[in-house]
Amino acid sequence: MVKKTLLAKYNYPIIAFLLIMGVYLPVNYFEFVNMDDMELFERFFYNKEPIDFYTLFFRGSSTRYYRPLLTVFSYLDVQIWGASIAGYHFTNYVMHLVNVFFVYLIVLKIFKHDDSAIVYAAIAMILFGVHPLTCESVAWVSGRSDLFGSFFVLMAILIYFFKHRIRYILVPLAVFLGMLCKESALAGVPLLIMIDLVFNLFNKQSVKSIALNLCKWICLMAIPLGLYFFFRTNGLVHITYTHAAFGITNPVVANAPTNSYIFEVWISVLKIFPVIAFYLKKIIFPFPLNFAITSIHTIGYSIGFAAFCLVNLILLVKKQFILVICSMMLIMSFLPALPVALGKIAWVVLAERYLYLSVAFFAVFVPVYLHFLLLKNKISKKILSIILVLLISVFFVGTATRVWVWQNSKTLWADTLVKNPESSQVLVKFAQTMENEKSIWAYRKALSVSSYFKYKDIALMALATHEASLNNYEPTMEYIKKALQFNDNSENFFEAAQIVQGFETDDKKDKAKYNRQALSYYQTGYNKKKSDIVLYKIGNLYRQLNQIESAKAVYKKLIVQYPDSEYAKYAEVILAK
Repeated sequence: MVKKTLLAKYNYPIIAFLLIMGVYLPVNYFEFVNMDDMELFERFFYNKEPIDFYTLFFRGSSTRYYRPLLTVFSYLDVQIWGASIAGYHFTNYVMHLVNVFFVYLIVLKIFKHDDSAIVYAAIAMILFGVHPLTCESVAWVSGRSDLFGSFFVLMAILIYFFKHRIRYILVPLAVFLGMLCKESALAGVPLLIMIDLVFNLFNKQSVKSIALNLCKWICLMAIPLGLYFFFRTNGLVHITYTHAAFGITNPVVANAPTNSYIFEVWISVLKIFPVIAFYLKKIIFPFPLNFAITSIHTIGYSIGFAAFCLVNLILLVKKQFILVICSMMLIMSFLPALPVALGKIAWVVLAERYLYLSVAFFAVFVPVYLHFLLLKNKISKKILSIILVLLISVFFVGTATRVWVWQNSKTLWADTLVKNPESSQVLVKFAQTMENEKSIWAYRKALSVSSYFKYKDIALMALATHEASLNNYEPTMEYIKKALQFNDNSENFFEAAQIVQGFETDDKKDKAKYNRQALSYYQTGYNKKKSDIVLYKIGNLYRQLNQIESAKAVYKKLIVQYPDSEYAKYAEVILAK
């Protein structure tokens, strides 16, 4: 009888949790996608040396991304799962379920004196768990940065509700650990301060008590913030300042800024308002879902932001403080994403995954507002139930459909290209998943759409490879030249050498010309990035050009510099002959 009573008591959260598990279960059978997944783990696959924690946490230079704890978790993942792709997906899957459970517990704490606390907590759980904006973070292995960053922020909020002195240590610590996973956890600083202020106000504490508590939490949350920037800049040694956060790529110079420069900064800053409106709209109504959102309708969302401000002003006049507070905290939850949206930090500037933590707060605020409406008799329980069922159903179907877009690179980029047909970067990623004419068409269109984009050298090298397969020497060399002008990294030089070597000819003079060109590319690439295999290939090319003494010198250099390399052993065999 007791078991039946307990089951009846918890049937809502159990059903909600099972639905969340079910909608995301397919991700455990998906592949990696050609967008950073392997880059996250491959250094640990091929490097058997133990991880250097000191170098990881104390960088020798300032970098765009500083996520050392996330790297540690990825390293541990490799030790556990090895080459099992399903294992890495399972980690994401479990982390999302844990975050969902944290949201459930937070709402339970908020409504701890209410008889309907479990129902409210179940509503928050299902809204967060099946919200379509969580899909990218869960289904994409590299999206785990959002999962881990949010995990620590939600943990900090949960710890805050436990009225024990230890929370003054654990809350800042949890937020700091979140920052070491992803920059989005920086939102935890203003959010925790705001949460404390809100609960003190609603508990009707004295002004003095509220002020003292506010000062205390401001000081406490300043500690993880200061530590984070100290670690990130290697003890404040490497501090670089650019206007990337404002969408301007030129670094600050010693001279006083011109009027046009100041105007450009202000225009960029003003873009923050439509972006805020766009993010708020996405949280409430996430459709259409798109992996590569790079632009929005600025005027439309500027009007939307003005309407948002007007509505909140009216709510303040009517003393509907709860909605105003929820709105402010939602904005706080995605504050760290605004520099990305305005700058050149990432090519997907308005990515949906940036709102993962915001969705968790949205899910918490919905039952809080529902409770308020019911207390004020603003709406009946029946109508509320119908609205909730419809909303959850729409979210569930949207997520269930969206999940399958992430099953592999081909499905992801086919969907993304439909929604971004004029994006050169999307076209290149799509081309990498295709074969033959469709791939060449996508590369050519990418180059025709834009004269400058992130993957331009990849498109040029791909077209060079295509022309080489047709034995068209002049077009091949033209594409290679343009690619190296755009990006002269070592990998492009090595690829150029392989392309040139691939030309088929019976003419000895032509073959020698191709080998000399390949040799030049390999040597330039080797000067940029030393490698045993490249040194071995240089030696082989000298042999093919009948420059025996040069070949011997290179082989001997290979043996001395890489004595344990398998290519050094090959060189020893050749020298012995």
